[in-house]
Amino acid sequence: MKLYRANSKQITDTHGMSRILEMLAEVMPDVVILLNDPHVLSSLLFKNRWDPEHILLRLRPLVTYQAVDGENVPAAWKTAIMPNTIRGQRIGCGGAGRERTKLKISC
Repeated sequence: MKLYRANSKQITDTHGMSRILEMLAEVMPDVVILLNDPHVLSSLLFKNRWDPEHILLRLRPLVTYQAVDGENVPAAWKTAIMPNTIRGQRIGCGGAGRERTKLKISC
């Protein structure tokens, strides 16, 4: 297994935005799977200064896994980075004595 540090090019780049194109060229995956919060994915896909031509968006199919566990999610996120979202209901909220809600998948 080979591991790649996200911040090896820019020490403050904790999300690997400066390395994403390098990784695509090195690995050339069939599909790119991204796991992060919606605001980070929005920056990676649309506001990444190391990918001004949006190569990540165009090169390979993208699958994202992102926690949308808050309220007032910006409408732009819903159409731009979450168009085909699978949503689950609240899980494990409330604390002791309350029944947990089972995950329900809907498209």
